[in-house]
Formats: sequence, C-alpha cells, structure tokens
Amino acid sequence: MRALLAGTLLVLASPVGSEVLLVRRGKPAPEAVRAWYAALDALLSEADALSARVAAAAAAPRGPDAAEAAQRLERLAGHAALAVGASAAKEASALAAALVVAARSAGPLPPADADLLSDPQGKSAFRMAGTLRERALEAAGPKAAANALLSEEGGAWELPFLAVDDLSGARATPVLSALAAASRAAPPEQAAASLRRAWLRSAGISVSLDLSAPPGSPAVRLRAEPPGAGPLDQAAFYFLARALFECGFAVAADAGVVRASFGAERGAGPEERAESFAAAWGAAAASRRLPALLKSYLSDTMTRRQSEERLEALARAFAAEGRLPLAGDGPDALRQGMAAWIAKAGARQTLRAQFDAVLAGLGLAAFPPGLQVGQRTIDIHYNEPMGAALARGQARRAGGRFLLDPRWDALERAGAAAAIPPDWRGRLVPALAWSTPAGVVGGARVERGQWRVGPDAWLIVLLVRGPDGRPARLAAESSGSTGGRRAVNVETALSRLDELGLVSPVSAAAPGAPAEQAWAGVPLAPGGPVEGELTFDARRAESGKIFVTPYLAPNDVAPAGKAKAIVSTSGGPAVAVTAARAKVPAVDLPRASWGEGAGLALEQALLGPAKGGRRAVAGARRVLLREGDRIRVDGTRGTLELLPQ
Repeated sequence: MRALLAGTLLVLASPVGSEVLLVRRGKPAPEAVRAWYAALDALLSEADALSARVAAAAAAPRGPDAAEAAQRLERLAGHAALAVGASAAKEASALAAALVVAARSAGPLPPADADLLSDPQGKSAFRMAGTLRERALEAAGPKAAANALLSEEGGAWELPFLAVDDLSGARATPVLSALAAASRAAPPEQAAASLRRAWLRSAGISVSLDLSAPPGSPAVRLRAEPPGAGPLDQAAFYFLARALFECGFAVAADAGVVRASFGAERGAGPEERAESFAAAWGAAAASRRLPALLKSYLSDTMTRRQSEERLEALARAFAAEGRLPLAGDGPDALRQGMAAWIAKAGARQTLRAQFDAVLAGLGLAAFPPGLQVGQRTIDIHYNEPMGAALARGQARRAGGRFLLDPRWDALERAGAAAAIPPDWRGRLVPALAWSTPAGVVGGARVERGQWRVGPDAWLIVLLVRGPDGRPARLAAESSGSTGGRRAVNVETALSRLDELGLVSPVSAAAPGAPAEQAWAGVPLAPGGPVEGELTFDARRAESGKIFVTPYLAPNDVAPAGKAKAIVSTSGGPAVAVTAARAKVPAVDLPRASWGEGAGLALEQALLGPAKGGRRAVAGARRVLLREGDRIRVDGTRGTLELLPQ
C-alpha cells in the first residue's frame, strides 16, 4: 500500500496549530467506481436541493416552481439510473413529465398539480426526493481498492481509503478528521470519502456520514447484521443496540438487522455529526470484539434480564468513555475493567462537580445532569466548550486555572465585517441558526458561530444581520486554544461554512429583523405572528394550540396541519411542507434541547449596557418551555417568544 501511494503526499494542516493528518495519493480509482460515487454524491445533493426548493414554494406554488422541480427530477433520474437503478430513474422521469404538463401556466397551480409538487404523503416531487435519498444511502455500490492513505503525523495508525473527490489543498476537511477519529477505534475493510460524506464498511457493518444532510434526515446511519447465532454473539448484538442508544442514536431492529440513525430527531451541528460517526463505528467494532470477552463478564448472571442489565451497564460505560473498559488483554479483561470502572463512580461525581464549577465561572453550560462522566463525554461537554472559549478569547489560563478574561469583547471584530456576496446571503440560514447572539451594533443584531475545523483549530464567524434579517456582513477568524488568531477573508470563510454543511443549496426569502428578546431559528413556513398555548401532544394541537415537537412523525402530519403554528427542533423540509400546505406558520430551533419529561430548553442571551452604539451579550439564562406556556411564533421571521402568563 505504501509503495502504491508513494506518488503524491498532501500534508493536511489545520488553520492554526501543528500538522496532524497526512494523505498519500496513488492511482485514480477505476472510472466506473468514480462515476458511481459521483452519481451518488450528485443524487444526494440534488435531492436535498429539490426538497428545499419545494418546501420554499409549498405555501403558494406556481407554474415556474413545477417547471424547476421537473428539471431537478430529470437530473435526479439521471443520477439515480447509475446510483440506484433503472426502475427508480423511470419513476422520477414519469413524475417529471407530469410536472412539465402542470407547468404549462405561469399562474398558481391548481390543487391536483400542487399535490404533484409537494404532497408529503402522496406521489409528489417532494416525496420522490426523499425516497431516492433513502434508496441511495442504502445502496452498497461497487467495490474498489483504496487510492489514498490517511495517517496521523507521528501516529501508529493508517487508513487506506477511496478518495472520491480531489483532495487538493493543504488542510484537513471535517470528513477526513471524522475518518481519522473512527479509524482509531478499528480499521474498516473499506472506506471512502468525498468532500462532505464518508462511508465505512466491514463484514456485516456499514456506517455513513453526511455533513450536508438536511434537518429531519439522519446525518449518520449504521446498518449491522449479527456476527453469529450463538448466545454470546446475540449478547454482543444487544450491546451494540444499547450503546448506540446511549450515544444518542435512534435504533430499530428488523429481521435481525440493527439500523441506527443520528441527527433526524434533533438538531446536530457539524462537530456532533462527525463525533457520532466515529462513535457509531467504535460501537460496531467493539461489538465484534465482545463475544470472546462476554463469557467471563456474564458468568455469574442467572437470568436473561440480569444479563441484559449487565450489558446495559456496559453500554453506558462505552457511551461515556468511547471505548470498552478493559483491564489488560486476557479473557477476564472486560469483567475486571468494568468492576474498576464502577468502583470509580464516586471519583467521577467529584470530577463532575469540579467541571461544573469551572464552566459556571466562565458562563458556560454545565455538564448535562444524569450523563455518565467518561473520556468521551468529558471531551464533548467539557474539553470542547473549554477549548472553544479559549480560542475565541473568552477564557484564559492562569497557572492551573481557567478564568474569564475581562478583556474579551464578543463584538471585537464586528467593525471589520465585510459585505457578503448577494448570492450567498439567502443561503446562510443554517449557519445563522447554529450561531448564538453576540450583541447589537448600530441597531443590527450580530450572531457568533464557532466550529471546529481541526484538532486544535476553530473557525469563528460574526454574522451581522441586515434590515431584511439575513446576514449582510461577515467577519471571520481562525484560532486555536493556545492563541494564534488570524483573520479569514469572506470567500474563504464561506467556503469553509459550505464544507461544514452550513450553507443551504437554495436561497431563503428575507425574513425581516427579529425582535430583540426573540429566539431566532429557521423560518420554515411564512405567517404570523400568532400567539397561543404550546403543546407537545399532536392531538391537542388540533384544538388550535401551537404544536412543539422534535420532528413530524407520519401520524402527526394530519393533526399538525390543524395547529395554530408548528415549532420543531429538527423538522426541516417535512415540517415546512406540512405547515405551508396547511397555511400555518412554522419555525425550527435546532439549538434547543429536550429534557426527559421536562420540556424544551433554550438559552436566552442577556445584553449588557450600551457603549458607543454597541450592546454585547453579557450572559445567558436557561429558559424551559413547558406544556401550556403561552408563546408567540413568527413563521416569516423564524422567531419564538415566551409571553407572560
């Protein structure tokens, strides 16, 4: 492999910090293989664009909307013929022909033709886009030898993989970083990567990552078959399902096959998607290793339920640590390692209290209550936010302590913000939704987004809203936790946001400036503002309440259409289409979080005093929305406000 790939070496550097990843390129992949992956990539991108375009037009579809959908469907059919199969391509072409007929007039579409465009449950362009997307992600594709080698500088691992896209440019993409993290758990038999997507496969296991997956569509998927029929094989398979569940996946078992998905039930940013990809592969690799270790670990269990409880405890430990808690390599390694892990429960609680004290002192969110403390969860909920705070200058090191830096100015670079090209402004809604309020400058609301782009490198972006509510100006910088901040020009920043899946394939309408105390999300369906009681129950929503939900399940579509408004946290095009066709406003709040039995939690920014026409965010408070609270929803601006009771 080394000799084959000796031709080209790319050193992939993060914008700030040391070199980490190396890629060696060999011969190009066979043309048939490259063509299949190119078709798959194009199909997924085109399906997402079609879904977004139909969702934007669903409130008042016209002839030109049907004409554009027909053109996109024809392109989808071409990609599907290669990536999925002739039958799928034929269905898409037939629907495209029907839409061409519907587009004969430039005026509003009659109901039957509008259904051809956007009916979420019937034969429509919207449903066809989703169907083709799902079928494409289930397709295995042709096998091919790797044509690239990914390794870590000075590290002990290397990953042969199929490079679908050209890897020109001396920097690590988020996908390659995700591949590197997964490969540390166990080497796959096959790996492939494009700019925004990755695939890992071994016998009976496949895991995929899609950084560009739209809200409501899983960003990470896993499919696993049982390794064998023996009782220890089945126990290992049960562990896999439980470990994925503990890592935040939706898990289903059908005909002995486990399918798991992440990112459809709630909002998930690029870093969380990439980390979950590595966690899914790590859980699958651990489950394949388990049968030889379970004989000792389960030796003293007397009933099936006792064995399940033992496996569930192991799954929680894996989700916390990101690996199996092993003590050595012998047959008793798992039993002894798990006993040691349980014995340290008190020490982990002490560590949680220490984390919370540091995080609170910096104005950061506390370690999630009820979550097991381990290396994986520490990385996600302590190291990651601490590194980000250091990178943006909010925190500083003082000896062995972390302190809030009184010199930090959240609006420091707002004055250097440059104009965003007009064709990008309406496509930055995802980046805006994943940003947090930074303050107000000259009456304009400023949002700050920060995303990891390397092992110790972050892209920090200030988005200044224009009078129409869309980002008008942008200031960006790259920085590491040890400093070294440097400015990033607008073109480079936009390119990086696109790689992170934070740029929409279609332009959104201007939403208008949000109210100062409103939570700003993604406008899904225009209308409002409307006020009313919120409910988390779709049936109660039928009586004219505002339906608040993670996403729309199939049984929720009909009652949601009778609600006064819809608020989702990962609804995306499905909620947009349902709400627009029902003529009710809808908003998506991807940064909100759901508490078990508690409600919907949101962070509300608190502005400090005005200084020279600026008001920077001085802190935040956690607000919990509960059943029966009165809220105001503006579907045009994409905002939600909590009203006095």
